Amino acid sequence: RKKRTRAHLTVGSLNMRGYGEARSDQASEKWLCINQVVRDGKIAILALQETHLTNERIDNLNQLFDATLLIHGSCDLNNPTGARGVAFAINKRLINVDEISFREEEPGRALEMNMKWTNGQTLKILNVYAPNDMTENCAFWSRRTYSYGTPAGRKLDIVMGDFNVVTDPIDRLPPHRDLLAAQESVEDFMRKVDLVDGWRERNPSKRQYTYMQQATGSQSRIDRIYVRRTLMSKANNWNMDGPGFRTDHRMVTVGLSNTSTPYQGKGRWALPSTLLTDKIFLKQMRELGMSMQAELDNQGERSEMANPQRTYASFKQKLVDAARKRARCCIPQLDRQIEAIKTDIDRACNGTGATQDRIDSLAILQERLTELEARRFGAKRRAVAANDWAMGETICKYWTRLN
Repeated sequence: RKKRTRAHLTVGSLNMRGYGEARSDQASEKWLCINQVVRDGKIAILALQETHLTNERIDNLNQLFDATLLIHGSCDLNNPTGARGVAFAINKRLINVDEISFREEEPGRALEMNMKWTNGQTLKILNVYAPNDMTENCAFWSRRTYSYGTPAGRKLDIVMGDFNVVTDPIDRLPPHRDLLAAQESVEDFMRKVDLVDGWRERNPSKRQYTYMQQATGSQSRIDRIYVRRTLMSKANNWNMDGPGFRTDHRMVTVGLSNTSTPYQGKGRWALPSTLLTDKIFLKQMRELGMSMQAELDNQGERSEMANPQRTYASFKQKLVDAARKRARCCIPQLDRQIEAIKTDIDRACNGTGATQDRIDSLAILQERLTELEARRFGAKRRAVAANDWAMGETICKYWTRLN
C-alpha cells in the first residue's frame, strides 16, 4: 500500500561529528543510533551535518535501512571521508519518499530537498553546514543570497543546520558578537527569503545552547532552524535535546502541522500499558474492584444517588486516579535525573551569577546530562536488541512489521 505523508511532521537538525567507526563495509554504530533516534523520536526529516559520507557509504546505508530510512547526501569533493558533508535522513514510516526530490546546492555544504506535503502543499528545505572561518562563512551566505534571495530565486520554507555563527550575543557564553560581516550576511539572507529564527521568536530573552567547546567550556547556539514567517503559526514544540550518542552538538527539532487538514484533538487519556504488569497497581485495581462489588451487593432500593451506574462511575474515577498516581512513581529514576539536570541547566543559563562561574557550572552539568542521556539511549538499544532476538524469527506482529 502506498505510504501517505503525515499532516504533522517533526523535522530536526544534528551535527553528527563524523561517520563513526565501521568494520569493513558495514554501517557505523553511529548510523545505527541515528536510525533509532529517528524511530523513537518520530522524526520525519533529520538534516545531518559533518557526515563524512561517500556515495558508496550512502548506497550501503540505503541498502541496510531500506525498510525504514531514505538517506541522500552531498559529499565534500576533496576529502569526503574526512571533512564536511551534509545529508537528509527521511523516515519512510511517516513520509512518502516517492514524492521527494533533491538538489545539491553546494557540495558538502548545502543540500536542498523538495517534497509534497498534504492537501497539495509543498515544502522546500535547505540543509546547511556553514564554514567555521568567519570570512568564508560570510561568502557562503552571500552565495545563498544569490541563489535564493532574488525575486526569481527558489523560495524556501525551512533552512536548518550548523550555521557556525550567531546573530545575537545572547546566543554565546560568554556573550560576545561574531564578525559583523558574517552576522550581517546571515541576516541579509534570512530577510530576503523571509525566514525567521523560530526558537528565538518564541523565546526572545531565553538562553539555551546547542554546542559546547570541550577545551574552554564556552557554549553557543549555532544549530538552528529558520522557517518561513507564514509557517510560524504551524510550528510548535521547539526543542533542543541530546541525541543519546557521543557528539558535541545537541539536536534541534520542531513540529510542523498542516492547518488545512481537519482538526484533530488531543485524544483521550489511556491507561499506560506498563501498569498492566505492575504488581502494586494490579493489587490496587483488584481492591477497588472488590470494594465496588461489595457496595453493589449491599445496595438497597435504587435511588438517584445510589444506583449501579453511579457506583461504577465512582469506581472508574478512583481507578484513573490510582493509575495516574502510580504512573508518576513508575517513571524511571534515570528520567527523573535527566529532567532535574535540565532544570538546573536552564537555571544556570538564565542566571545572573559571574560569567566564569556559570561557564564552569554549565560545563559540568552538560557533561553529566550527556552521560545520562547516553545511558538511557543505551538501555533502549539493549531492549530493542533483546526484543529482536526473542521475536525476530517468530511469526507474530513484530515480525510482520519488520517484513
